[in-house]
Amino acid sequence: MSNMKHYSLLFFGVILLSSYRNPEPRLFNEGPVVIQGHIDNTVGNVVLFTALELTGRVEHIAKIDSNGNFNFSVEVLGSHDNFLSYGGDLVTIFLEPGDSLYLTADGTDFENTLIYSGDNGKFNQCLKMFFIEFEKALISEKFFEKKTDLAPNEFKRFAFYFFKAMDLYADSIYQVVQPQEETKEWMYNYTKYRLAEDLLEYGMHHSNDLSKDYYDFENQFLDQDNYSMHCSQYYEDFIEKYYFEYVISKVDGFEEVATKIQDQTYEGLDVLIDFLHDHLSNSTAKNLILTRFMNDFISYDYKIVDSIYNKYSQIVKDVTCQNFILQRIDNAKSLPVLVKTLNDLVSLEFAGKIFQEIKEECSGKVLYIDIWGTWCGGCLNSFPYSNKLYEELQDKNIEFVYLCVHSDESDWQKVIRDYNLKGKHYLLTEDQKAVLSEKFNCYGVPRYIIIDKGGTIVDDVAKNPYSGALKDELLTLINK
Repeated sequence: MSNMKHYSLLFFGVILLSSYRNPEPRLFNEGPVVIQGHIDNTVGNVVLFTALELTGRVEHIAKIDSNGNFNFSVEVLGSHDNFLSYGGDLVTIFLEPGDSLYLTADGTDFENTLIYSGDNGKFNQCLKMFFIEFEKALISEKFFEKKTDLAPNEFKRFAFYFFKAMDLYADSIYQVVQPQEETKEWMYNYTKYRLAEDLLEYGMHHSNDLSKDYYDFENQFLDQDNYSMHCSQYYEDFIEKYYFEYVISKVDGFEEVATKIQDQTYEGLDVLIDFLHDHLSNSTAKNLILTRFMNDFISYDYKIVDSIYNKYSQIVKDVTCQNFILQRIDNAKSLPVLVKTLNDLVSLEFAGKIFQEIKEECSGKVLYIDIWGTWCGGCLNSFPYSNKLYEELQDKNIEFVYLCVHSDESDWQKVIRDYNLKGKHYLLTEDQKAVLSEKFNCYGVPRYIIIDKGGTIVDDVAKNPYSGALKDELLTLINK
């Protein structure tokens, strides 16, 4: 399943904000999981496993040996769904602490040939069938076209009809595979909260056309369901689409905070922590959201997170959340950047040819490298600022290089066209992304890197295009 085929269970976040009566519920049941497998007819050298923790995504990489075997052994914070990616396919798998799951597949058609055995094997086989049918229905019913073209109440009626039909698919698949009862509950939760996300997203893009009763569906999604905690796949969209765009964006002072956080500085994170602490009354939501922001910021600069950790821990008392951030900081400290120059990048396995081409075509130029994905909202939001910066510097000795990861080629090309992105563009394979992740200790996007005219990597966690200081930094390097 491609990255663009996964969408938000957004109102899961509303449950966190609105429904917990216990002020400190037990959110996590930590433990190890083991994923082993064998791939025939391999088309790539690595498998990616992304743990979709409520506190933030954590990516793991396993190399495939000469016999086609691979192995993951990782700690997870609870029972939830995760991503497994190979050969351009991205699939959802469900795991609980203590699980040992084994899978086999043909590398030339990874998604469709997957067979699961072991703990929750039938559960995952059922999810595989469900998502295949779900994708077919999105296309046959022209869901995305209708989401754009229909009037608000027409789309609302269509969406309820569509997801009711998905529940019927879930019933029929459940009867065929006959897994444990919880499997059907998971599929029901998926359709329920995906419906809520699509309705809310439509409303955000058609705010001027909505009737007064458009949002009357909201209360249907506020009931507490403990099993929804297992549906963590779309938690990041909860922050972006519900909490910021729908709720917190209306709070006085939000725009000032949003401006400060764009520069990825200690001050920005400090202001954000205070703002969320002041405006989040539910302790569960506060713990998870602040932890998620801390985790995301580690991808920019773990030193900032390390320096502000004491303040964070005074607000977030949950020990599991605290340990999660401490472990992420320790991992960042123990995995320093392993490449220092453009020549080091040229010599990389899998990705070296890309950087050889960049070196030959951009000799003597400053390079501003943007690692992004078509599914990443933060990446897309930065592009108008990238375009503005490009226009201001286009007659200077600089090249903008865009490395797209975890994305379909058609989606990649569409984003480049839609945003009119100038510069050099490359779509990385999973192997190429994996080697860059390892060498740069970079597992999240967006990520920005600056290489000077002499080929030295001067900043591997560079400022994003929002930052007013970025232009001055680039001009200094250009004029040296």
